[in-house]
Amino acid sequence: MTYRRLLAAVAAVALTGTLGSCTTEGESGTSPAPEPTEEPNGDASPTPTPTPDEPNAIAAVTAGGDVVLMDPESGEQIDQVLGGISTDDPAKNGIAISPDGQTIFVVRPAQELSENEIVRVDRESGESEVLANGGAPAVSPDGQTLAYTVVENGLQPTPAIVVHDLESGDERVLRSEGADTFVFISELTWWADGSELAFMAGEIQTGIHVVDADAASLDAARRLGPVDLDHSWRSSAVVEDDRLAVVAVAGDPVQRELWTVQVVDRDGTVVEEPLPVERIEAAGVASRPGESGLAVIDGTGPDGGTLMLWDGGDQLTALMDGVVAVAW
Repeated sequence: MTYRRLLAAVAAVALTGTLGSCTTEGESGTSPAPEPTEEPNGDASPTPTPTPDEPNAIAAVTAGGDVVLMDPESGEQIDQVLGGISTDDPAKNGIAISPDGQTIFVVRPAQELSENEIVRVDRESGESEVLANGGAPAVSPDGQTLAYTVVENGLQPTPAIVVHDLESGDERVLRSEGADTFVFISELTWWADGSELAFMAGEIQTGIHVVDADAASLDAARRLGPVDLDHSWRSSAVVEDDRLAVVAVAGDPVQRELWTVQVVDRDGTVVEEPLPVERIEAAGVASRPGESGLAVIDGTGPDGGTLMLWDGGDQLTALMDGVVAVAW
C-alpha cells in the first residue's frame, strides 16, 4: 500500500457515496442470493453470498450516541448495536471491534463522578455487559486480548494500561513503577503481529510510545522517534504491518487545518507524506489488517466529523457524517 499515490490522485477525486439509510427486513435493496449450483455428484450446493455479518464492517460512535456498523464498500448502515452513549466530550469516546466482527467494545462515558465504562456487545445475541471501567479499548489481532487504559488513584492519580484476557478474565496491569510516570495515556493500538502496544502519551506535545505486550510494567516503554516540539501525534492505526498511520498535529492544536495523517515506521521515522490538508482535517484513524485502506474522521466537535474511507489507491469516499469515534 502506497500512501504517496493519494497525493497525486485525491485532488481530482470527488467525494462519493453517502451512508445508506438503515433498511428494514424485505427492503434491503440487495439482489437475491444466486440459485444453488450442481456439484459433479449431482448434489445442490449453495453459492456463498456476502452478508452484512462479514468481519470487515466498520464500527462507529455517532454524535447522536448510537453505535452502528457499516459496509466499507457501499457505506450502507448494516446494524445498530447500542444507543444512549454520551458524546458530550468526544475525547472520552472510544470503540473497538473484534477481528471476526461479532463483538464490539465501546466506552460509555461517565456521568457525573463515576468512572467511564467499557461495554461489551455481542452482535449475534444483542446482549451487552459492562466489562470494565476504563477507556481506549483495543482488541489484539488474534481477538483473545483487550487492552484498555485506566487512571489509578493514589497520592497522585496515574494512568496505566490493563491487558485483559477475554477468555479467562485474567488481567495484568502495566504501570510506571519508577519515579517517572506518564501524565496521561490514550489511543492504544496493537501492532499487526500482536507483540507490542503503541500508545499516545506526553505532557506538552503528545508522542507515540511502544511497550511489549507481555511487559511487566510501563518502565520498559520507549518513545518512537525524537521529541519534536513542533508536532504532536494523536490517534493511530496499523498499516503495512510495521508502520502506523498517525494523526499528526503541526503547531497549534486549536487550528484544525493543521491536523493531518502521517505514516511512521517502527522506530518513529516519518516515511510518507501526510494526506492533503485541503481535503482532510484528521481527528481519528482506523484500519484493518489485510485491508488496503484507511478510515479517517474528517473534522470534530460537538456534531462529530465525516467518516472518510480511502481505498489505498485513488478513491476517497464519504461514508457518514456526525462520527466521533471509529474502529475497523
